[in-house]
Amino acid sequence: MAARLLQIMDGGEVITECSINTEDGTKVADVSWGSTEFFTTHGLVTPLPVAPQLCVEIVSPSNSKEELEGKVALYLEAGAEEVWICNNQGSIEFRSGTGELKSSLVAPEFPAEV
Repeated sequence: MAARLLQIMDGGEVITECSINTEDGTKVADVSWGSTEFFTTHGLVTPLPVAPQLCVEIVSPSNSKEELEGKVALYLEAGAEEVWICNNQGSIEFRSGTGELKSSLVAPEFPAEV
């Protein structure tokens, strides 16, 4: 669902299962979005050397809160502008390097629930 909705964003690409090189090894964002400029610079190598502008984690029953918080920090440290956490009820938490956001700055029109 998030991948389909992100396609409304112009000037970039949506990738599912995007592997990213982080300080703690390779991590895989469930969904990500990067601008055309990002992919012109970095290509589609696996893993990407830096995180795309937006990384999305979809919560599964096996995810612990600590694991999710760790991934948020790693993606932001790897260069993501925002990380979204989408829970099983469809609510989305938007995070940036400054903390939790009320709405996305990367995709302001994106709803807080899907």
